[in-house]
Amino acid sequence: MKTLIEDIIEQLEELEGPSKAVEMEIMAATMSAFRHCTSSVDGALDLAVLAPGWYISHAGDNARGEPGNVRVFGHAVEYSNEVERVQGDAPTKPLAYCLAILKAYLSSWEASAKALFDLLDGDTRVSTGIKADVRAVISNIVTPFRLPDAEIDEDDQSIVLRWTGDGNETFSLTFLGKGFVAGCLSKENPSSPAWRRAVDEAGPLKESFRNSEVTKIISLPARG
Repeated sequence: MKTLIEDIIEQLEELEGPSKAVEMEIMAATMSAFRHCTSSVDGALDLAVLAPGWYISHAGDNARGEPGNVRVFGHAVEYSNEVERVQGDAPTKPLAYCLAILKAYLSSWEASAKALFDLLDGDTRVSTGIKADVRAVISNIVTPFRLPDAEIDEDDQSIVLRWTGDGNETFSLTFLGKGFVAGCLSKENPSSPAWRRAVDEAGPLKESFRNSEVTKIISLPARG
């Protein structure tokens, strides 16, 4: 996911105007219908759901020239989450918003992943193989995610990452370090059964993480 978003950001920085091709890439990467995000401000602002807790700290024209003869040569949009700021500069307002929001999304996703791996690195029982499998699977989570609890089996050193929702529902991922992961949504009448997949099955893993019940449990909540 990180590589896909970085590539889209690079493409956006080179655009001079709307691009249906880039919009299709954004929709494919996030598995959401963000149509017209490069052609309208409202469409671009729809992307804000990807970066909970971020807000617009600045939006305006880039201008230069003498008083009375100021010329606009582009637009700048800045987003902040009270910890850091990201900025999008582009020839059009929609592109500037797209850039800023996707950079905020990428920053939040990277912070989520770092927090998880800092947790795993702090326990010497977590094998290199399991860390590699976790990294491969986590890369397919579409949105920034909250830090799960990590439970390690003392016998086989398998690891379970478990997210708990506001109620009694949970979503867990079990890793044995052998190239596979098992997922289980635990709640009353879950919409999908437990599953087991290879850690490199990107498409099916993204679909599983995009499940609305799973997303509700694992997603990073917006800051109040």
